Amino acid sequence: KYTFEILDYFSKGDRQTYIDIGSWIGPTVLYASSKFEKVVAIEPDPVALKELEGNIAVNNFSNISVVGKALSTKDGKTSFGGHGMLGNSESTMLVDTDKYMERSKRKPKGEIAILEVETICIQTLMAKLDLNPHELGLIKMDIEGGEIVVVPCLRDFLNKYKIPLYISFHYVFLCKKDVHDLINILFDIYDKCFIFRTAKAGNFVKKAVDKTYVIENCITSMVFE
Repeated sequence: KYTFEILDYFSKGDRQTYIDIGSWIGPTVLYASSKFEKVVAIEPDPVALKELEGNIAVNNFSNISVVGKALSTKDGKTSFGGHGMLGNSESTMLVDTDKYMERSKRKPKGEIAILEVETICIQTLMAKLDLNPHELGLIKMDIEGGEIVVVPCLRDFLNKYKIPLYISFHYVFLCKKDVHDLINILFDIYDKCFIFRTAKAGNFVKKAVDKTYVIENCITSMVFE
C-alpha cells in the first residue's frame, strides 16, 4: 500500500541506486526510475520479463538495467512457477520444495506452468553491472516466499553495507519457524525496523517496531534500516 511513498522517502538520500528483486511487469521499477539515478530490475518470469522490457521501452527509460534471472544462493538454474500461468505475479522459486508448496493456500485451477530459470548470486550481480554497494539506497524484495532462500544468502552482504531493505513476507508459504528465522537474521543485521502508516492528519509516517510486534501482528511488509 505504501510502496510508492517508501520509494519517495529513500530516493531523497545520497545513495542513488535502487535494486528491485521481483519486478514483475514493472510498476515499482518505472516509478523508481524517475526517483533514483540508477535502477536494477530483477525478474525471472519470462512472460512478466517481456512485458517489463516492453514497458521500459515504451517509456524511454535509460537508467534501468534488467536482469532476467532469479536472485539466489549461486549462479545456476532453478525451477520456477507453480501457481497458474506465468506472468501472474504468483510464481515462486519454491516450486520444487514440497514443504513450502504444501503450505500454500493458493490452489490454482487449470493449467500450471513450471519451467527452469537461471539464477544469479549477489556477488555476480554487483560485478556484472559494476554496482557500488555504497551507492545502494534501497533494496526491495517481493518474491513469493523466495525470501526464505534469498535473505540468508544476502546476510553477509547486508550486514557489511547496511543497505535499507524493503521486504514482503509471504505467510502463505512460510511456517512459524521460517518467519522467526527471517526476523532473527534481519534484526541481527539492522538496528531498526519500520512499518509505514497514514497518520490521523493524513500524512505518511514511519513507526518503529520490534520482533514481537512483527510476529504477533503477522506484518507482511516492513523496512529494515
